[in-house]
Amino acid sequence: MDVLGEMESAPGDPISQESQPKPAIVPDASDNPTDYLNHCAPGQYTYQPLGIEMMGFSPAHYLDNEVKNMELRDDDIVIAAYPKTGNTWMQEMLWLIMNDADTEYAKTTAINDRVPFLEFFMHGFSGVSLIDDISRDKKNRIFYTHLPMDLVPRQVKEKRVKVVSMLRNPLDTMVSYYYFCKSYKDLGHFKGEWDDFYQLYMSEKVPYGHVVNHNLSWWNARDDLNILFVRYEDLLADPKKEVLRISEFCGVTLTPQKLETIVEATRFDVMKNNPMTNRTIYKEIDQSICAFMRKGVSGDWKNYFSDEQHTLTCEFADSKLKDAGLTYPCME
Repeated sequence: MDVLGEMESAPGDPISQESQPKPAIVPDASDNPTDYLNHCAPGQYTYQPLGIEMMGFSPAHYLDNEVKNMELRDDDIVIAAYPKTGNTWMQEMLWLIMNDADTEYAKTTAINDRVPFLEFFMHGFSGVSLIDDISRDKKNRIFYTHLPMDLVPRQVKEKRVKVVSMLRNPLDTMVSYYYFCKSYKDLGHFKGEWDDFYQLYMSEKVPYGHVVNHNLSWWNARDDLNILFVRYEDLLADPKKEVLRISEFCGVTLTPQKLETIVEATRFDVMKNNPMTNRTIYKEIDQSICAFMRKGVSGDWKNYFSDEQHTLTCEFADSKLKDAGLTYPCME
């Protein structure tokens, strides 16, 4: 380990009634245009017993049955990343590492078709379970998830498959998530301003909960997993070093030329202009509101957080991280 709407349960499904998807409670702006603390993504529901908010496209019966019992292979790789912590960056980087730096194929195939989203119940609107779709892949299966450790397939731990987990400064993550909630249809096109979103987020009413809790779910299980933690800020500072570290973890030896190819192909400006990675092919994201790949920097939170918000968020993180051994060095 290297530390750095509503769907019914299948017959016999033991899921409690409380954990079933509930109709979206999206505030009507004409009734109360400032009721942002009641903002809810379409189909959003509270997953029990964890008490975490989940998206409607990840119904509880799917998480508790198909996802939890998914058959993994020894050579599978899982990317565990909270939303807006560098997930797309890692998808592209890891796929290129595991596929001989084949940038030509990558330029013609959308990233989510190469590295699918584990908890998305329907894949390509085909009616086929994503897990059934993944199982058809012959080799180098890579998939990503925003789920906390407790909700991923049991065999992640049992078979000790490789996991690459992204860590990013929670303050920057929150700002990036704010813009994503404004632009993404499946997150309800949040209409409020930053201060409104901050209250919503700190109340843990957003899908996947608070980033600190998500990170801790993976960090606290690290001794039982085959996991590599990668910091967003380290990727920014020295991408070549991090690509080599990731490839070594995956058992891949890169030639100097392939290393340069991967580093070049995964530069932020290159990916931002690549329709296979910038999500412009997905109409659910209104990029006239905000580009999916927005800035790709560290420290932008300073343009949004008030002194009070900064203090409260750091105090929250400190209370959660006490004695855990996990730190976020870029929060000051």
